[in-house]
Amino acid sequence: MPCKGCSASIWLMDADGLHARALTSPSESVSDTGPSWSPDGKRIVFHRTSPVTGLDRLYVVSANGAPARALRVIGGPAAWGPKRIAYLSRDGQSIWTATPDGTHPRKLVTARGIGAFAWSRDGRLAYLSGHGTTLNVLGKTRKSFRLPHKAGADGLAWSPDGSRLLFTASAGTTSSDLYSIEANGRHLERLTSNMGDIAGMSWR
Repeated sequence: MPCKGCSASIWLMDADGLHARALTSPSESVSDTGPSWSPDGKRIVFHRTSPVTGLDRLYVVSANGAPARALRVIGGPAAWGPKRIAYLSRDGQSIWTATPDGTHPRKLVTARGIGAFAWSRDGRLAYLSGHGTTLNVLGKTRKSFRLPHKAGADGLAWSPDGSRLLFTASAGTTSSDLYSIEANGRHLERLTSNMGDIAGMSWR
């Protein structure tokens, strides 16, 4: 959450950490967060918010540095899928999708305690609900799996082949670890031990 008088912007750099450059330049007290790449790697959707103005909407910026463009979509954060952009409603109780230009909004699901969500390459949308206690996969049907963690799961990423999901969770201590699970809810695996506070991940 941004603070009064400070801001956060979206930056892009080479894989080796060189040639870092800011893609957005928000005004004071405005924060641009949660970047998600388009499938072709040419654009990024992000969430712009401010505690001062109540601003809370989605923008798209080109990776070549062109000015950011508002999608006129209220809500966020967002994840760019194969055909549509998924985003969280402003009240945090439902997931919606829209076309990449921000039109044709469609409600996908309403649930309590919606958390992270992520698209697979074949167009399935996985999301956490129940404050990280339940993993859901939306495809042709909706499948839900209860997770056995005292502290709810957070963060979500698909494996490149779409067979597994990666998430963070705690066994009840202050330390979080990485776990993976098959998309059918089977074969949960703990990948790390006492990693600490994990902010995010991706699987490539």
